Amino acid sequence: MANKRQKKKQAKSRAVQELRNEYVRLAKRADQRLVRIEQKKNLGMQRYLYQQVNRQLGKQGKPRFNRQVPTTEKALRKRIEMVNKFLESEYSLKSATNKKVAELNKQRTATLNSRLGTNFTPSQMKNFWESGLFDKIKARGYDSDQIMVSAGKIKALDITKAKVEKYLENNKEVDNPEDEITNQLLKLGYTKDVLFK
Repeated sequence: MANKRQKKKQAKSRAVQELRNEYVRLAKRADQRLVRIEQKKNLGMQRYLYQQVNRQLGKQGKPRFNRQVPTTEKALRKRIEMVNKFLESEYSLKSATNKKVAELNKQRTATLNSRLGTNFTPSQMKNFWESGLFDKIKARGYDSDQIMVSAGKIKALDITKAKVEKYLENNKEVDNPEDEITNQLLKLGYTKDVLFK
């Protein structure tokens, strides 16, 4: 009787170990895909990918599958299913993720243009956000709408480094906050050629 229990326990232990090995193999593959996408240094794509993976994992931050390997058979089966779902999904592939991010960027740009009255192209917006300039300006205490309206004005008026002095001289007296922010950004050196390379 005891021998039968031991055999059953050993068989279950082997099954759990096999599931564990399968999970580790799949998790490494999934993590490699995440790393490859991260190496492209495309922030929009990374944010989209992290959002999708973290939704599955129920976590925040930089996702990884191979960090905490479950110990129970039930938990292992659930995680294996989750990793397989990720590996089969379109957002685990660079090409599909790039396409989705481009689509989202296009929608975001259209929304901003219609809401704020600006005239950005999706590539200008992508470059602006990914250059880090948006975050630098925001760290100075400006809100997103103020930044985008002022950047849009700088772009629309074609204010380059060569034209800054003349623009600031002609617009010393300002009545609205957007013009004041535009002047401050120009004084800090954020001209069209800097914002939209």
